[in-house]
Amino acid sequence: MLKRRSEIRPRHSTGRMKNGLLIAALLVAHPVAAQVFFYPVGPAPRSVSTSAEVTLYVPAHRVSFTVSISEKAPTAAEAGARHAEKMSALVHALSEMGLADDSLPASSYSISRDEDYDTGKLVGYEASSSITLEYDKPDKLGSVVDKLLKSGASQISGIAFLAEDPDSTRNEAIQQAFAAAKKEALALARLSDATLGEVLSVSTTDRGNRKISAGTISSGRAEGAFIPVPQVKISTTVSARWELKSPVADGE
Repeated sequence: MLKRRSEIRPRHSTGRMKNGLLIAALLVAHPVAAQVFFYPVGPAPRSVSTSAEVTLYVPAHRVSFTVSISEKAPTAAEAGARHAEKMSALVHALSEMGLADDSLPASSYSISRDEDYDTGKLVGYEASSSITLEYDKPDKLGSVVDKLLKSGASQISGIAFLAEDPDSTRNEAIQQAFAAAKKEALALARLSDATLGEVLSVSTTDRGNRKISAGTISSGRAEGAFIPVPQVKISTTVSARWELKSPVADGE
């Protein structure tokens, strides 16, 4: 079972008709400013608006990364041949780790001129390629990186830890946020000597990430690398507006 921890942050505002104008003020724990909205004169219902933000943290289920190979040589043919040797060793290493099969994505491949930075003079050629992979054992990423770099990879980049089912977790966050927003609305309705009516509007806003990026590791700097598996943050805010109904007097 995935372990989750959550954060809930409620916010609210209230509105009522006064002198033909509906005034709504945003209330927060430590208010620094109020947002006031004026609505045209007319039969507008009394309402209360609330919002709540819920953040869930779930363990990363898999990790994606890009493996790059680069080889330089005086001639294009020699650079290509050296690159092919490294690619063969890399594919063998991937196969040993169960990361290479018939579904191994095609790698990008290019040969470019290698020029002196100051003079622009041609000094040789560079053959390079990259493969983007996904691995379902993120806790083993450190040893995978070690083996790939020892097998000839120039660098491992674009490391990103991914949640297992972000849509399901987001739906759970929405349910929790809506419940928190409604609880706040009910409390405000009681303070206003009213009852909570129908939902007039509701919306969601996503604020969290569905992946955690971990940067780039280059050859020669990852011996025995330990890469901790982070918690992936999924956050959403639900904002809703309810009608405020006056209580029915006894005998009516």
